[in-house]
Amino acid sequence: MRSILPLLLTMCIALSLAAQTSPILDQIQFGHPASEQAHELVPTASEVIDGALGQSARQLLPLTPASWDGGKVAFDLKVDPKVTTYITVKLWGSDHGLDRGRLLLFANGKQVGQRHLGDVDILDVMSDEPRYPGRFVYKTLPLPQSMTQGKTDIQLEIRALGRIWGYGNTWERFQKVLEKPSRGIYGAYTHTDTCFNPPSSEVQGVAPTRKVRKTPGVEVLQVAKERVNKDMISRLAEKNRNMGQMNMVMIAKAYHTPWTAAYHKPEVIERLAKELDHQYVKYKANPRDAEYAKDTWNPDWFGYGPNGQTVMLLAEQFKPILDEKIEGADGISRRAGWSEMLVYSRDWHIRHRRQYTNQAMIIDLYTYLANRGVRVLTPDKAWDEPTALRYLYGAVGIEPWLGSVTDNGLQKPLGDNYMQL
Repeated sequence: MRSILPLLLTMCIALSLAAQTSPILDQIQFGHPASEQAHELVPTASEVIDGALGQSARQLLPLTPASWDGGKVAFDLKVDPKVTTYITVKLWGSDHGLDRGRLLLFANGKQVGQRHLGDVDILDVMSDEPRYPGRFVYKTLPLPQSMTQGKTDIQLEIRALGRIWGYGNTWERFQKVLEKPSRGIYGAYTHTDTCFNPPSSEVQGVAPTRKVRKTPGVEVLQVAKERVNKDMISRLAEKNRNMGQMNMVMIAKAYHTPWTAAYHKPEVIERLAKELDHQYVKYKANPRDAEYAKDTWNPDWFGYGPNGQTVMLLAEQFKPILDEKIEGADGISRRAGWSEMLVYSRDWHIRHRRQYTNQAMIIDLYTYLANRGVRVLTPDKAWDEPTALRYLYGAVGIEPWLGSVTDNGLQKPLGDNYMQL
């Protein structure tokens, strides 16, 4: 038997190296007079506080009158003149509260990172839940190498910012005023390691004791099932009102789920077939409905993908009725009509893909599901599975995301190798 000692030795060395403190170029301890003086700290609307675990920290205060920005601290730290320098800030993991705003980093007067969503993050975003209870947490950002190349120090600023509502369509709705003092900022470090390991001499705190709650128990599942069944029965009982695509998918899934009110009910198949007929009649009256389906939220994300999912889920149950005529549709069969609207939706959405990560995943998923429905109805009009999956793989970062399909091939707005984050 081959000895495992070399492997164990390698693992021990690797773990030992991983646990080592990151080499630090420079560091400042906020609220410590000597450290702040040594780094020429200039505070504006800021105060020193007694923070967690006996450590000093600085808060950045709201301005008077109240504004979307708040206090700031400016200071100098050393950087590496040749390779990328990173900055890490030390924060208390039990802090919480959206109204305590965000922290922005500036280097030589220029903002580092995006205020709201981007490839380089903001320095800190508060939430209503503590991020790391009972312990310190660290946030690391790269400093632009163009600002540190050939230099040994840099002027940095940390500024307070009010919370942001990303869907706001005016400045006032998007950017809120800073309502309360920011979270405490305990320290800042510069280093060249991409992953920061704090000095072993610094206190870090202790994780809370984990407790297994004894209540509630399995009864909550029964309550949830009753709630789902109540809603489902209500939808099925509304004979003069169409239920919409998302409810159709829910009931199609419920048909296969034993505890539901829809389980293996023939009337469910009949009702969902009529709902799909209605979707086709609606599409023929206005094909744009397959592009912008108003019975879904964010209508241009889903199209008729949920209709395709309903067809896919009930493929066997629909088989006997696919060649029946759709009422009010000039004699077209369900097979032909349902397929027509799904093909239209699929082909439109593949020409209108989105780059934004969550939207890319949603749009490409429902484009895929529309194609799955086409495969059930008219296999000769369906994409083969590798083609359909290629778009999904691009949306989730398995393969490069290459943009929308055009008459001249894939658009490739970000080149040949852009991977979704």
